[in-house]
Amino acid sequence: MIFLLFLALTGACQGYLSVEFPAVSESGGTLVTGNIWFKNGTGLYVNIFHSIGQDTQKSFLDAYKLSNQSCRVDVELSSDVVGGSGGLLAYIVLKYKTNNTIASGAIDYIGNVYPIGGLKEKIEAARDRGFKNFVTTITSPYQYYITTLFKDINITWINHVSELNYKNGYVYGHNNKSKIFVYPKVPKKPSKYNISFLKQDYEMLKKEILSYNIGLKEFDDYYGNLTKVTDKIASKGYYYSAANYLFLAAAEKVALYYLHNKKPSEELKSKVERCLNSFSINGNTEDDIASLVRVGWAKDVLQKKYGKLFDEKFSQYYEYEQAYLWCKLAQNIHKNKNLTYNNTYLEALQKRWLKEGYETKGEKYRLAIYHIDNVLVSLYNLAFVVPGNKELKNSYKSKWANVYASQAQYLKETKENYEKTAEVANNLEKVFGDERELKIGQFINVLVAIILVLVAGYVYLLLKGKKEIL
Repeated sequence: MIFLLFLALTGACQGYLSVEFPAVSESGGTLVTGNIWFKNGTGLYVNIFHSIGQDTQKSFLDAYKLSNQSCRVDVELSSDVVGGSGGLLAYIVLKYKTNNTIASGAIDYIGNVYPIGGLKEKIEAARDRGFKNFVTTITSPYQYYITTLFKDINITWINHVSELNYKNGYVYGHNNKSKIFVYPKVPKKPSKYNISFLKQDYEMLKKEILSYNIGLKEFDDYYGNLTKVTDKIASKGYYYSAANYLFLAAAEKVALYYLHNKKPSEELKSKVERCLNSFSINGNTEDDIASLVRVGWAKDVLQKKYGKLFDEKFSQYYEYEQAYLWCKLAQNIHKNKNLTYNNTYLEALQKRWLKEGYETKGEKYRLAIYHIDNVLVSLYNLAFVVPGNKELKNSYKSKWANVYASQAQYLKETKENYEKTAEVANNLEKVFGDERELKIGQFINVLVAIILVLVAGYVYLLLKGKKEIL
């Protein structure tokens, strides 16, 4: 590796650095050369000999401002680039005026550092060019797993630029894992919503996560300890919250197991297909609709295409395992019973929600459109999309409204943002609970009242007629 070191010329704002920015393409990792000049004056100027994405420009501008730069800085990149992952390295170069350290991470205007894609390929590209020091951000067991694959390059990480340390021309982060192996909080108050029917699903997920052994003690110990914490959460009645943690953790652990042991993704895909083919859903109860929705999510995953990058391999394993777990949950909860619904009310609600969620670009809105002919499945997906009442009720008639209300209470108890989950609960109640039943109930009450009046009138006339005859 050839270092083109900072050349101090005639003044404090006269100098040049050649910097290698790690990048990734469809074929793998690469390094993009950035020529950086320090000049008298102020401001950041990025030459446009190549296409520079807006997020790249913003990341460089945030780096310039955060570094409290007193010089004018000109930047010229050797190829077209998009993405904000160059922000962290730009900050290091401008702050410490060194190119001995390579880094990758997105930053914002206050210095927070965010995860980036293609981490494995970027580290490989840096290592292959002779770099010995790499700084990034690590926020998940998967990202940390990537760092364990490299023994010949020093990898450290940060969550904020204030955590950087400069020593002997090199810049370092730290190796603190407190934000990587994170355990959920256990609330003090029990759930006030009875969702004990999910206990069997929680136990199924617990069995799934414990049935895989990655073969790396640090990781296997973490997932084992996680189940002990979720047991405490479940014991307070928050079965969905506990199951949700295990659902995500199981997908992550299984994906790591397949990555680490070089297992083919077809194994997981076949497992999903076997599960989907093992049962059918013919009913329209709330549980049947919840099952159909989860089956839809699972089938949607099987239609996806994945690339060859390491992140995409992980995503494929991760999402296949999620699809399998969605299928198992659907298998557990479906009832195959049929009910009569107020279709006029439901169709009007669907029409309104489709308009309200029109600009939403999430998967659930797309699925709501895809299942537009099944108004209940469509509404179930839309309940996650459209805005709703953020205030939790004390009780719900809808079974799944209670589930998401319990989750919202858990989030509220643990000081997390709960409003969106409360909206889901209240939206599901509109579909399966109070408002639908209120409209039907009002209609039935009026109908019964009319019938009673008519019957009473008929009886009165009948008795009156008999009295006259007598």
